[in-house]
Amino acid sequence: MIGVGDLVKRVASFSPVGEDFGWQMYDFPIGIGIVLEIELPLYEGLEDESGEHGGYFIKVVWQNGQYGGPVWHWSEELQVISK
Repeated sequence: MIGVGDLVKRVASFSPVGEDFGWQMYDFPIGIGIVLEIELPLYEGLEDESGEHGGYFIKVVWQNGQYGGPVWHWSEELQVISK
């Protein structure tokens, strides 16, 4: 699990795919940032087959300031570079 203070890179985004929406994976990192905050969803029953949460919200401040400040992301968009 990603933790506060971890260095992360963005490897996916939830984007339009044809007439639907889906995950678009990237072979290169879109950006590199540091995790400021983590929040689990309030809804129960979002666990996957292993009993782990299916995802959670992560607040990241990006190195290049591309978003003008910290931004919330879904955990599946990010990958840890360094703890």
